[in-house]
Amino acid sequence: MWFVSQSGAQKLTDSKGLGFNSRLRTMTMGNTTYVLVDEMYETAALTYVYSVSDGRAVEALFSGRGEVITDLDGPDRFRIMDSSYDMMFDEELGQMIGHTWKHYYYFYDPTKDSVFEYAGTDILRENIEYICQRDLVGELIGPKDSIDSMFLRGNGLLVINFRRPAEGGYDLCHYIYDVTTGNFVDDCKEECGTEPQGGICLPCLCPDIACYPELPMP
Repeated sequence: MWFVSQSGAQKLTDSKGLGFNSRLRTMTMGNTTYVLVDEMYETAALTYVYSVSDGRAVEALFSGRGEVITDLDGPDRFRIMDSSYDMMFDEELGQMIGHTWKHYYYFYDPTKDSVFEYAGTDILRENIEYICQRDLVGELIGPKDSIDSMFLRGNGLLVINFRRPAEGGYDLCHYIYDVTTGNFVDDCKEECGTEPQGGICLPCLCPDIACYPELPMP
């Protein structure tokens, strides 16, 4: 992939997958227009994101982290879908297996003219009870389960990551609870039941632009 201007040609990156999609997409955040180029793989896509400044292509801090999704959350919002193998730990293989796809959420802040990620702030059980007015941990986490992490994103998504014993290893699971609606949602933010989702959600996918919320306190 190249950027070509009157001043010359700038090589951006080589494909490590099945090649680049010939369909270019654009996304405008504030005064910046980004060009989105999708590199294709068998079961996922990786989006490279560039803007132009002083006649040169500049790669965004959220480029190459997953597939950028622009048509779900309205203006000044987008998502990145991460593809990971993190559903279970196989003791015989000594590694993580099982493919998962999880969404991470981004917004444009006009006061700073920058894009940020809705990152997750660590949260305690008593704070969850205060915010949700119910003991979600007690309702969802069984006596043999062990919690890995719990955090709340700035867009109101509460995440509880835990592991559950399984034959030949253990399963990695999570719940997502939307505190703004009082509903459980899946990895695509669609309303769902109380069956856990597979894999582990990260507090953020792009630490350089992570925005951590302050938690409501009792």
